[in-house]
Amino acid sequence: LHTSPIGGSLSVQLGGKWRTAMNTDIFIRVWAAVVRVGDFRRYQWTVKADPDTVFVPARLRRLLAREPPGAVYLNNCKFGLHGPIEVLSRDAVAAYARRPGACAGIRADAMDMSHPPDDESHAFGEDKFLTLCLDAIGVRRVDELRVLLSEQACGQWSGNVACDAGKVAFHPFKDIQSYFDCWGLSNVSAPAWERAIAAAPRAPRAAAAEGAPAPG
Repeated sequence: LHTSPIGGSLSVQLGGKWRTAMNTDIFIRVWAAVVRVGDFRRYQWTVKADPDTVFVPARLRRLLAREPPGAVYLNNCKFGLHGPIEVLSRDAVAAYARRPGACAGIRADAMDMSHPPDDESHAFGEDKFLTLCLDAIGVRRVDELRVLLSEQACGQWSGNVACDAGKVAFHPFKDIQSYFDCWGLSNVSAPAWERAIAAAPRAPRAAAAEGAPAPG
């Protein structure tokens, strides 16, 4: 385990339509640290997971073996990428690293709380920033809605998190007991996972060229 400081404050305000954490600047520093350290270049994929997310790495490895090459990121929600788990290919992170200023306008919109609360084009969190930024620089989005994340905010369940579903990650868990209860349940739900991964559609590999990083 290697850790690296990102510098700056971790304090955030809440804002926007959903009263979400205005955390884009924090995660811009996180991704800057990822680029600076450079370990992402040694691996095919980079994963960001929230601490309140139960994440099963072996399942993600199985899923990634099916993914197309090139600059891609995995979308985990019908409403767009959600932050509990973010998965980027090496080429996707490299594309982001090559154009550090390309998403400055998106960053400004994300942190702008001067607009009415129902204005979804301003005051949003890091996951929407990352989605818009990766789209803007030409990184290909691959939908993995069936198997990547179990998340109430994506309309996938109501009440308790479905930890026995065939998913890679489950969110959210705000106390230790519920986190490990879910971890245990997810680890005995192998049949559900096998059914889910077998039924999940594969992204066309021939279309990977669409995700080629933009020049400059």
